[in-house]
Amino acid sequence: ESEKSVLKNKGYFGQDDFSLALCGSNITSAQIELLINYLKVEEVIIALDKEFKDHNSMLADLYRNKIYKKIAPLLAYCKVSVLWDDQDLLEYKDSPCDKGKDALLQMLDNKKVITMKDLEVLNEEK
Repeated sequence: ESEKSVLKNKGYFGQDDFSLALCGSNITSAQIELLINYLKVEEVIIALDKEFKDHNSMLADLYRNKIYKKIAPLLAYCKVSVLWDDQDLLEYKDSPCDKGKDALLQMLDNKKVITMKDLEVLNEEK
């Protein structure tokens, strides 16, 4: 999430807030180290802005592949899920927090768990 979305999440969930800003769309080795060794997270949920207009488009596939490559290092340490807007809840460039708590909860209910098999399929598609 972006810093703006983390603030929105705090407003939605108060002390039960679970969000953390990426400060850009990259996940660094230092961030992974903090998540796994310091915070000891069991699940990471990636909730990035919607960077495509049609979830069935080639642009959406390219964006999905970009996200999968970024999260690949986490898969060895914890469960990793992605909030993927295949229900068209978001507008182009919206973050999952931008449409309110109900839309965010709906996306969380439909999160996609990413596995090593998903990465293998991605590599086979090349």
